[in-house]
Amino acid sequence: KKCDKVFLESYTSILVSEKHMSSLVEDVIQRDDVISADRDMVETDSDQILDAAETGDSALLVIGDPFCATTHSDMYLRARERGIEVQVFHNASIMSAVGGSGLEVYRFGYCVSIVFWNWENSVSSRPTSFYTRILDNKARGLHTLCLLDIKVKERSDESYMHGTNEFLPPRYMTSFQAAEEIAACPTSMHTQAFEAAQYEDSDVEEDAIESPEDIGSSLAVACCRVGTTGERFYVGTLAELGKLGYGERMKNEEEEMEGIE
Repeated sequence: KKCDKVFLESYTSILVSEKHMSSLVEDVIQRDDVISADRDMVETDSDQILDAAETGDSALLVIGDPFCATTHSDMYLRARERGIEVQVFHNASIMSAVGGSGLEVYRFGYCVSIVFWNWENSVSSRPTSFYTRILDNKARGLHTLCLLDIKVKERSDESYMHGTNEFLPPRYMTSFQAAEEIAACPTSMHTQAFEAAQYEDSDVEEDAIESPEDIGSSLAVACCRVGTTGERFYVGTLAELGKLGYGERMKNEEEEMEGIE
């Protein structure tokens, strides 16, 4: 409350929704001049945040624990390099709150991020790099915490081409969408491997390309809106959870979200 400037980071994570998060923060700290630190500011104009801290007292508010995101760790180091005094207030994080699912926190391995895939693109361009980490954890008998993608103030392709600031509607990946993405990885990776092999040898047969392990039948836990009154945990195979993103289940989820907001 005493800071000259307050920045609310809405790039690495959000609380329910960007609109809900901003109004909640303003109500708590009793001020309406909170500056939204979106992706552009955090990635390309973060000096604005550091400059404010160099000339006065400023605060950067984040969701979760500050050091759970490399973005914040980098900003902390840059501030120290500039001789700026930094006071860190640690906070609850999904890294520990995931224990509410019943899974033991100390049995988690690599943490991965699941990103949105543009369905207009070919299967060969589908992101799958996180999948090998999941398989590594599975081979060691460890769980994998999957962090889900958010798209806030993302510019459209046309906006980039014309140099305008036209933003797409915000999107927040659901656990069910993530389950579908993970379950689809073996097929995508097989296609990618086949296309790469074809590039080297046009006579290669698709059956000759070994498919990666299919984990669609593996059990997973969908952690939805953790830390809110609408917190829900769903258990099922990845294939089953992926199907929950459609039909009546999605309708119920949207109704619950409206009730929270």
